[in-house]
Amino acid sequence: MAKCWKVGRLDERGRVWSAFVPRRNAAVCLRYAIGETTASRFGGSFCFSSLNAARAFVQDSLYASLAVFRAKGRGRLPLPDDSPEMGMCDDPARKLRRVWKQGRAQSVGSWPVGTVAYREVTLVRHVWPKPKGAE
Repeated sequence: MAKCWKVGRLDERGRVWSAFVPRRNAAVCLRYAIGETTASRFGGSFCFSSLNAARAFVQDSLYASLAVFRAKGRGRLPLPDDSPEMGMCDDPARKLRRVWKQGRAQSVGSWPVGTVAYREVTLVRHVWPKPKGAE
């Protein structure tokens, strides 16, 4: 398993979800938990190769509920040609199938710096921002 960093969205109960897919899109939105392996339903789960890249991505986003987790990835995949921007997507499952079907990226220009993808991801611990109550 490879060392990586996963960006996830924390809900009001502290559960971790796919960063940019609304939970109402149950076919696409994945739930992650510390110590549990989560397999992607469509291609791969997007992570980062360094903590700095993951932090920069979160700091550049407009979402306050994002957090970075130390993780382990298994089954590294080449990035697809296009980044699947899901924000205003009508059918995220269809979009993800299409994105992953395109194949290997010729350049990484549309992807945030340090983006990697794995078939499976296991969260190890919450690293940034510091979890409430942590010193």
